[in-house]
Amino acid sequence: MSGFGSLFSYELKKLWMRPLLWVVLGSLLFLNLRGMYRDYVGYTGTTPYVIVDENGQRQELELDTSGSDRRQMEGGRALAGTKIDDAFFRRAQETIPLDKEPYYIDRYFLENDASYYGFYREFPAYLKHNTAAEFYQMRSDQIQGLFSGLDKDSRAYWEEREAEVEKPFVYQPITGMEALDFRVGSLGNYVPVLGGAALCDLFAQERRNRMEALLFSTKRGKGRLFWAKALAGMATAAGGVLLILGALTAEELALYGTGGWTGAIQLHLGFWTSSLALTMGQLVWIEMLIVTVYALLTGLLAAAISALTGSGVAALATTTAVMFLPVLVGPDSGWARLLPERLLNSMNLCGSLFLWSFSGVQLNLYQTGILLYSSLAAALFGLCGLFWLLFWARPGQTGGIRTGGAGGRWLEAGPSRRSGPTSNARRVSPAEREERSGDR
Repeated sequence: MSGFGSLFSYELKKLWMRPLLWVVLGSLLFLNLRGMYRDYVGYTGTTPYVIVDENGQRQELELDTSGSDRRQMEGGRALAGTKIDDAFFRRAQETIPLDKEPYYIDRYFLENDASYYGFYREFPAYLKHNTAAEFYQMRSDQIQGLFSGLDKDSRAYWEEREAEVEKPFVYQPITGMEALDFRVGSLGNYVPVLGGAALCDLFAQERRNRMEALLFSTKRGKGRLFWAKALAGMATAAGGVLLILGALTAEELALYGTGGWTGAIQLHLGFWTSSLALTMGQLVWIEMLIVTVYALLTGLLAAAISALTGSGVAALATTTAVMFLPVLVGPDSGWARLLPERLLNSMNLCGSLFLWSFSGVQLNLYQTGILLYSSLAAALFGLCGLFWLLFWARPGQTGGIRTGGAGGRWLEAGPSRRSGPTSNARRVSPAEREERSGDR
């Protein structure tokens, strides 16, 4: 293995051996996987209904709606791949008792045919009263109303995006993707803690152990060691969040199957008027990319604070404070939409008409967010290197290590190739041993 490879693998191993990282990872895995399973099981128990009979008398009834979400998903598979056209609406209106009270409609879905259950839960009024032509015309009218307040260039951009949306929509049961979308978006709330736990001690540990001067006395201490640390830290932050995302994806596929991944986002009532030509699978991939870049951003923030202050506690406290940033910012408008918790809100991500012109190219909300977070992460990476050099390698500073306790002497960490620990010196780490072997 090369010298850099040895340093990188050692730093990576050192980061993954930190108990705090595994505590945070384990907690987030448990909470999200458990939440996904509970979404699948759905509500357990009875739901009360109030109906009015033919004589005008009110009756209170109860219906066992246990597992209704799972029933939507399983029943919807019978319609998967069906175009939402006039035949789709006519078949529903001929077979489902849509003119009756909600109690009887839900009872029909739960006890008879649940194929239309998912679509009914999203678009009950449209399925009951309209044709396919009216369904799409009402959507178009709402979109034109949203476009009316845009300037000429922005309106042209979104009209082009709307033209890319395939119509008529093709039905797919998206219950599982809705659950995964929610879990991925919610994960963004806790990414700062994960990034801080992963990298808060990246540059602080050596200073706390008084090893920084000895490391800088070697020819690889300033360059290769920094790159090994930085890249290992980034791999750890990204790896931690990808581990959680991978587990959530595997659970979604195991519980719900793959059908919902190809369903258009417009099959969700909240995204019905969105002009983004995305499938639910593409939406989730975009959110996963944002979460991963955000993990790198918060991890590098922790690393920069640890390099500046030499304190892992200060670094972790800083990234944890980032979680509360939305509380201090104003309403959900303009650039405030780019805050992580709001950017990862799929209603905001799909429904926003935000545009930003960058070098003559118009970027929508999620494109702007990815570019912004990547740029901030790159800037923090540069600050880590700057703080590493400025605070750990002041010109003329040789530093040293104290041996033999408080009353011991200092081992000078100058540039001499023969200098090294005496019998009273502390045991060196594999990274330091690698540095010294390279010097020789």
